[in-house]
Amino acid sequence: MSNTGFEASEDGLSNITGDASGQEPKTFREIENTSIAEKTSPLEKLSESIQKVNLINTLEHDIRDPLHKYRKEDDYANVDNLKIPNSLYIVAIIHEIFKVAKRIKLGICVKHGAIYMYDGKYWSVISDEEIKSKLSSMTIKLGFYSPATALTADFSEKLFKQFIKCGIDEGIPQREGKSILINLNNGTLEIDSGNVKLRDHNRNDFLTYVLQYDYDEEAIAPIFDNFINKVLPDTNSSLVLQEFLGYVFTTNLKLEKALILYGGGANGKSVLFEVVSKLMGRDNISSMGLGDICSKGDKGNNYRAGLENKLINFSSEINSKGVNTDIFKALVSGEPVSARRLYKDGYELNNNAKMIFNANELPRESDRSHGFFRRFIIIPFEVTISEKEQDIRLPNKIIAKELSGVLNWIIAGLIRVLENGKFTQSNKVDNAHANFKREANSVLQFIEEYQIVKNDYEFASTRDLYNTYSEYCNGSGYHRLSKDNFSKELVKAGFEKMQRKVGGKNQRGFKSEFGE
Repeated sequence: MSNTGFEASEDGLSNITGDASGQEPKTFREIENTSIAEKTSPLEKLSESIQKVNLINTLEHDIRDPLHKYRKEDDYANVDNLKIPNSLYIVAIIHEIFKVAKRIKLGICVKHGAIYMYDGKYWSVISDEEIKSKLSSMTIKLGFYSPATALTADFSEKLFKQFIKCGIDEGIPQREGKSILINLNNGTLEIDSGNVKLRDHNRNDFLTYVLQYDYDEEAIAPIFDNFINKVLPDTNSSLVLQEFLGYVFTTNLKLEKALILYGGGANGKSVLFEVVSKLMGRDNISSMGLGDICSKGDKGNNYRAGLENKLINFSSEINSKGVNTDIFKALVSGEPVSARRLYKDGYELNNNAKMIFNANELPRESDRSHGFFRRFIIIPFEVTISEKEQDIRLPNKIIAKELSGVLNWIIAGLIRVLENGKFTQSNKVDNAHANFKREANSVLQFIEEYQIVKNDYEFASTRDLYNTYSEYCNGSGYHRLSKDNFSKELVKAGFEKMQRKVGGKNQRGFKSEFGE
């Protein structure tokens, strides 16, 4: 890939070593066609491994609960089962379930009120309903309680609460080091100081995704390469895209940027969306609008909880109306923001999902700080693909055999942005950002539309200027600023305030005049 540093050794790819599996890498399609039996959920595996046990032995030998007060007076060697409270049996049941989980190398923990299970490759969230259902069936398999008891709502709820307690007691795995990890089907890729090594999966990494294809250090992507060169002929624009997609896998790199893929139709954005969605995994991508995830209150908290465990929030909804700027900046920066799953307690979310937006039009919102605008990278897609050149099968061609090669292209961008500590400078990207900032400013657009010019010898009242500006905003679809903020924007644009007497009263305004 000549315009992205994919082939050159200086991009860091020459340092890639290791193969965790020792087997031939599998493509996305080969893994996708894996039999259902090989895709059993960790909860199913756990349930299948449960066998009948003696809960009395569990209480005496594993939990070591003193059962002397429950022994029969005339036969001290035996325990009167009827006297032992259900609460102790529930403790024993959950203890047995966790013991089996450890034996078959499954992990269980609780984070922010959600239950996670590790299946040998990655941690996934298991719904409360699934857990409750399986706890009842596993209790029956243990052979102590009949379905008439184990399936009741009250008993199920008690099992669930004990399960949660034990999950919390297990603690959330913590890994050492700050290297970048990419979790794949055949192992975990560890990237540190330009070196890339494939190693075995590790539960302590607490990775909540696995990409559904193998890492292959030799893989290339000629079809994808040609596509990128076609839709982004500007070399530096494609470098920025490559770097941002690598940035997706980082959690500690504070670049604080969101990406906008900007342009009309038939320009390759939809193909890129399909490829990136499959490459990153549909389950690892959310698609919530900017206004939803950046709103205040319970609604915003619920939406933001949907960002947890995601790699990307990839959306075409970028209308900034209703966006809380502080929340947006915190999300992009990975700083704590409030979040809450439905029917759960609220918590502080440190967001790692990178923001990507597909946009035919850019948001028109002027009441924004410099900090809001500077967090956007805008890559313009300016090439229109003719109907004759369009290939509706192009995404599938890339997805079927080139995802490992596309990942290598992304890794090259990741290594470069890690080394430079910033994204590559691109004139096209910079110009698109400058235009975005200017066009989003309703006051600057108003000045240009009405040809308002500075004139030390003329006076335009703030009232007249603001009334005309309000009419302009109503007709153009801009959000109207308050009169005070309107005046501040005029001052920023270089207009000088002045006062003069009109009918014996002071009138505020600016040294300016309307053009002809």
